[in-house]
Amino acid sequence: MSAVIMGRKTWESLPQSSCPLPQRHNFILTSDKKYSPAFNSKITDFGTPAPLVFDSIPNIFEYVEGQKDIGEVFVIGGSSIFDECLTTYKEKCKLVFTTRINKDFPEADVFMPTLPESDWAPVFVSET
Repeated sequence: MSAVIMGRKTWESLPQSSCPLPQRHNFILTSDKKYSPAFNSKITDFGTPAPLVFDSIPNIFEYVEGQKDIGEVFVIGGSSIFDECLTTYKEKCKLVFTTRINKDFPEADVFMPTLPESDWAPVFVSET
């Protein structure tokens, strides 16, 4: 089973009826030691583990290394988690899947960090 790492705000932006994201481990990163994520317990009835809360990326990696049932790990947001993983922990990152939307969003206040071309090269670029 794969896993997803996300920040608290990303978790809270998902519809509660869809959380935890099915058929994968859900790891929530927050500095709030008392944080208890709300989630749909019906999803966990079908084999999806309940979400786990961590206070640092190294703690998540340490946990994952001790689990035999976790395959690939995906970082799904937010911006500071992307930035930390793509700089401090880039040796653990194999691929970056990005979607570039050719539209301006003036209300947006969070952005994906720029990927340094010296560290990352495109494998496939769609021309749509």
